[in-house]
Amino acid sequence: METKMNRRELLKSSVSAAAMLALPKPALAAMSAPVAKATRPMKWFIVGTPGESDWAAILFETAEQARAQWFQEKYALDVSNPDDAKEIAALGVPEVEEMPRWSGKSDIFPKDWVLAGFGTFCERCFDETNSAHIINEEVVCGYCMTDRDWIESDLDDCADHLINMADRSDLESVKAKLVDWGLWEKIPPSEWADVLECVEVA
Repeated sequence: METKMNRRELLKSSVSAAAMLALPKPALAAMSAPVAKATRPMKWFIVGTPGESDWAAILFETAEQARAQWFQEKYALDVSNPDDAKEIAALGVPEVEEMPRWSGKSDIFPKDWVLAGFGTFCERCFDETNSAHIINEEVVCGYCMTDRDWIESDLDDCADHLINMADRSDLESVKAKLVDWGLWEKIPPSEWADVLECVEVA
């Protein structure tokens, strides 16, 4: 049976169509787009085995997801795959710790591990280190620290290292290096006085 629209209904439909055409494209797209499902915020976790060097920083919604990602990244094992269950069980359950201090970061660098109180690797020799220094945003182990690094990392307590340098050469050479490194003006007078006193006594 054919349904006919009366004049008032026809006018209403015409006005509605005209209003829709008058809307900007983004508004039309927003009206037609499906409603997005709410998602939980992403969090940084550290995952690994106590006493081992297999720790990793992983960004995920939950600790369980981070643990699953760790198995995937480290051993190419899928926790949802029954065929991988035996290998996963043999590896044991890694520890997972949430890292609120890393919230908002898009990536984690070696210095972030050091500032959080964890060991990492030296960015010069790539050996693992638990006593790293941060030099100009770079993580450096004690073996890779240069004379300049040691002095620049603690200008207020550098006399002992300056004395060691003087023992290997002489005071004039030490001063020349400090000038060349742009550190001479930054050395506290009291530190240099201690150097002079010790070297002169020797």
